[in-house]
Amino acid sequence: GGMGIRGQMLIKLLPTVIIATVILTVVSAINSKNTICDEIQNTMKSELQSNSNEINADLEIVRSQAINLAREVSIYYKSTPMDVFKTSFSSAIKSSSIINGAGIWFEPNAYNAAERYMGPYWYKDGDNIVETWEYSNAEYDYFSQEYYTNAAKMKEGTAQITDPYYDESSKTVMATCSAPIFSNGQYIGCVTCDISL
Repeated sequence: GGMGIRGQMLIKLLPTVIIATVILTVVSAINSKNTICDEIQNTMKSELQSNSNEINADLEIVRSQAINLAREVSIYYKSTPMDVFKTSFSSAIKSSSIINGAGIWFEPNAYNAAERYMGPYWYKDGDNIVETWEYSNAEYDYFSQEYYTNAAKMKEGTAQITDPYYDESSKTVMATCSAPIFSNGQYIGCVTCDISL
């Protein structure tokens, strides 16, 4: 009596079948998880790529802005009052979503023979552009600032962006793009555009 041979065989086989099924399920779950992870990673990569392309395009625009402003200053600085530069710098700042300030930093006595520090800076304040001369002094000494020492080593018609840094006064992470100003082959200062990141 009792259970037939078939029954006994089934009972013996059952653990093997269950284990095999579990293994298959786990393997396919892992595979699909990997596939999903790969998909997510690819999506993130292309998102990042397009973001960084956008950022690079923005930074390229900032670079060319800085170079153009430097060129303008180099051509007109001997004959032009600061107000005129204020206008062109203000429109450059307004035209960009990421530039939040820009300045001209002249070599000692280059703009005005009587002035060692000549560094007007313009920045966004809401919809207005504000002019400040608070960086134009011995305390701040812009000649020793990284953006200035960088620019002094650059070639005419080029611009460089600093690594991002935390700015205490604006409480934001920013970077500074500087472009040297040359007059007759001589370095006479630089232009900076500050970028909020």
